[in-house]
Amino acid sequence: MKNLKGVLVVFILILSGSGYLYSQPKAFNLSTRIQFFTFTETSEIKLPVFQIGPLNLKITSTLFAGDLTIEFYDSKGEKQGNFSIANQAILPKPDSIKRPLNETVRGEITRNFENPGKGEWMVKLIPKNASGFLEINSTQDAK
Repeated sequence: MKNLKGVLVVFILILSGSGYLYSQPKAFNLSTRIQFFTFTETSEIKLPVFQIGPLNLKITSTLFAGDLTIEFYDSKGEKQGNFSIANQAILPKPDSIKRPLNETVRGEITRNFENPGKGEWMVKLIPKNASGFLEINSTQDAK
């Protein structure tokens, strides 16, 4: 029994000395991917920010059809950025060609915030008959 207590004490000292018991995460990563089809309703995606430290936000959208405007807001509701993407090419009508033509448009925005403020940030999607994918990646480093 004495040996077991001694082993436990040594094990706890090793763990606490290595910082294992008291360590804080150095970074928090969150990734979301959404697929949508002929999307027309405005939507909101909540993004939790719960550490004090820089926030890196990367939003990528791939469209097969339509237009999409993306806005993002901080925890106070203040707009921190936006971008829009839409199909670019003027393609011939499908009746006039033998094979249908398809266009894919990809847009991306990356923003870094030194002091983002804790709370729920929001990504707002404003689509117009949009079909495609949306990816939101955030990394928050602990200070």
